[in-house]
Amino acid sequence: MNNKPFFSVCVPTRNRPDTLFHCLKTLLNQDFENYEIIVSDNSDGFDSKQITDEINSPKLKYFKQSTVLSMTENYEFTVGKASGEYIICIGDDDGLVINSLTKLFDFIKLYNAKVIKCCGILYFWEGNIVTKDSCILYPLSKPVTQVLTKSVLNKVLNFDIDYYHLPMIYYGAIHYSVLQKIKDKQGSIFANAPAIDMYSGMCIAHLEDSFFVTDFPFTISGSSAKSNGSNHHQKGNDTNNISNEFIKLSKVSELYLKYNVPEIHHQIKTITWLCSKIFIDKFELDDNTYKINAGKCYLQLNGKNGFINNTNVDSSINQSFLKYNSDNNFININIDKLKPCPSYVSETNNEINYFSSHKYLDAKVFNIENVYDAAIFCQQIFISEIESSSLKIEQKEIKNYKLRMIRKLIGNLIADVKKLYN
Repeated sequence: MNNKPFFSVCVPTRNRPDTLFHCLKTLLNQDFENYEIIVSDNSDGFDSKQITDEINSPKLKYFKQSTVLSMTENYEFTVGKASGEYIICIGDDDGLVINSLTKLFDFIKLYNAKVIKCCGILYFWEGNIVTKDSCILYPLSKPVTQVLTKSVLNKVLNFDIDYYHLPMIYYGAIHYSVLQKIKDKQGSIFANAPAIDMYSGMCIAHLEDSFFVTDFPFTISGSSAKSNGSNHHQKGNDTNNISNEFIKLSKVSELYLKYNVPEIHHQIKTITWLCSKIFIDKFELDDNTYKINAGKCYLQLNGKNGFINNTNVDSSINQSFLKYNSDNNFININIDKLKPCPSYVSETNNEINYFSSHKYLDAKVFNIENVYDAAIFCQQIFISEIESSSLKIEQKEIKNYKLRMIRKLIGNLIADVKKLYN
């Protein structure tokens, strides 16, 4: 008898018991049975086993680290303990929509998909540093889409689109065989890269021809006060304790030095650039595999497009690019006469804009205090969209939603909730 779980949901955690408890509740409130939850506790000063013991589920597999690991090392460890056919990675302030694993399982079987992504829900906890206020960004309905990976990867490497378009292990579902191919190539999944989401996306996109985007959200991306990503990428936040700890534990400065990338920690563009350098190095790619336009990178980084406006940084980047002209890692450029962006492969179909089509919902209005509340609320929205006889009206209301109209929607949503529980 095969006892292998179909899904392994991996949750690396560090010093966030307040959010971890609610995260795990979303994972356990599922009508699907064949899955496991791997929790790797990288905390110091608090034992998250108290949380898992309180929940007391046989699906939970808890591991406590004896020494503090970098975030990348903790993710590597967590995924290494997974035995499922498909791997899902989320953070300890994230979650899954209630009962979404059944829908995801049906989707995988229907499309025979090995790499799955969704236009996920964004939930901002109270006190987060991005919006300050608690809110939900809920994606509008989208059709099932198959995306060709090489085109997306090429565009990400050239800064034409952002990294979240990649098929990542973070907020996605990846067949174990795909991850094994990555390990066979470079000895690990994340190669100690500074961003496990974008780096895994680069590797997966390189190894797979396409990925599928579901027509329903199954992940909830949480942003809390201690969220590493939000803290790390805030402009001018160089003294932030969370980002500084991440940089120290991950030895990010050594990676910047090794790959000759200007060290600007709070800029997503520089981290994307660093991950691309590591990816090209680890996969031993030749110069023609993905033609990276160094001129485009320069424009994005030196402030001409508004990312950075600092003379010292600009000088650092200029000096760095002088070196790129001789190391052949990037296309040679003339700073004064930047080359046009190279043409891409013709297969550029069905790109998804993941964030522009989300609509704002004030979490306080709906008494949503944590990611578990958000998971229940978003399930109710999803059910009403696909089952309600007023489907077109519901979609129109969400599509045209504005903050000043929120109170008009309360009555309709409460009525739907009452119907579900009666």
